Amino acid sequence: MIFDTNRLPVSNYFYGFMITTNNKIIEKYNGEQETFNGCYFLIKKENNKLTISQDYFGCFGCYVYQKENYFAISNNLLELVKYLKDKLSLNKEYYNRLINARETTFSLNDTVINEIKRYNGDYIITIIDNNLTIAKKEEKIYSINYSDKKYLHILDKWYERWINVFRNIKGNIVQDLSGGIDTRILLSISKNANMLNNVAFRNKRINPNIAGSESVEDFTIGQQIIKYYNLQELNKVLINKKIDCENNFICGNSNFTHSIREKPIQKLYRICGNGGLLYHRPNTFNNLLKVRFYNVSDKLINDYNKYYDSVEIPSYLQSKLKDLYIYRKLLVQLRDGIKSADYYRNNTILLCPMMDPDLNMLNPNYNGCSVLPILILKRYCKELLNFPIEGISEKNINLGFEFDNEKIFNYNEIKKEKKPIYFLHIKKNDYEKDFKLKSMKDSSHSTGSCPGQIEKLLCYFK
Repeated sequence: MIFDTNRLPVSNYFYGFMITTNNKIIEKYNGEQETFNGCYFLIKKENNKLTISQDYFGCFGCYVYQKENYFAISNNLLELVKYLKDKLSLNKEYYNRLINARETTFSLNDTVINEIKRYNGDYIITIIDNNLTIAKKEEKIYSINYSDKKYLHILDKWYERWINVFRNIKGNIVQDLSGGIDTRILLSISKNANMLNNVAFRNKRINPNIAGSESVEDFTIGQQIIKYYNLQELNKVLINKKIDCENNFICGNSNFTHSIREKPIQKLYRICGNGGLLYHRPNTFNNLLKVRFYNVSDKLINDYNKYYDSVEIPSYLQSKLKDLYIYRKLLVQLRDGIKSADYYRNNTILLCPMMDPDLNMLNPNYNGCSVLPILILKRYCKELLNFPIEGISEKNINLGFEFDNEKIFNYNEIKKEKKPIYFLHIKKNDYEKDFKLKSMKDSSHSTGSCPGQIEKLLCYFK
């Protein structure tokens, strides 16, 4: 979707999917109340007023070019660059960071184009009589403390919402399952929804001689859980076929990253733990840079610290949560949002309960440690704490947090026909050659910058 001062939308526009107040997944908008759950870009028209809003993370992003009395807006950066190519210049500093990044670069609103800014779900954009206004929403992240009587009420509402969202899924479901705490919580939701027999679980296969210790631990614990509950693993049936790059499903339009090598033939629903900042893993940001970028220079460190210092911290935020909040803003919110957008373009709906606005209002910290993930499991499915948790020694989680108020669910089992899941597939050698900037040998949750997609953009400046 592209429009500008001279060509405004004449009706509502919706792209992506929204989770409604009655826990349905919709891809067509008919005036439903916004929940900000999902992955969408919405333009609402009322008389002479246009309002642009997005899901909570702002997965697609709203890209804005503005000069004097003219503006142009899109939810697709590459298409906006094509549209405005004679008005643009390359942001060389951003570009240099981007091609060196394993994941997205950390800029809050910058893009690879000097004249185009990206606005996520923190903003509401309105146009009245051709006047553009960009306003930031009131911050609510981590604003509800455990001592607040609303805490458990919000948590129960969040948990029961996602039970019903899962139960309302009509198509094929794949669910991530590692040894970590985030996917453990997702498993508790599927288990309480009484639908384990309808899900194909994805526990990433690894070569223990090559993979890092984190990956090995993830795989090993995940396999223990799969065998204990007799879960069905994802048995991929691949059509081994190289796809024309122009199909674009392997490359992210949002910020020129890649993370996808397969495309499901039919729409796929994937339950994943993206956005799961339920605990605080202490880490200096200089060390974090070494994980997120291929090469770390003094200039990059100074640049990163500049952005770190520029983040406005809400006045209510506890000092112990400052680093977690900034990590979320500079990396997770952008990275996980872009992944959701890329997967949607790739015929896959990513369902991410951890990206829910309600859950993100809850302060995970209590008495200096994170208690939220343990609280969730103790309240809703404490037997899942009988298994080890990957990386627990590095996470600031209070495993001994006392909580005995367990909530019991009694949903009827959902039964439906199991069908094989077919994928279009690009061969690993072709993928490495055509798309990967470097061969990844670390254990980070990486997407990598995509040279092929960046080159598409650069051709407009030659």
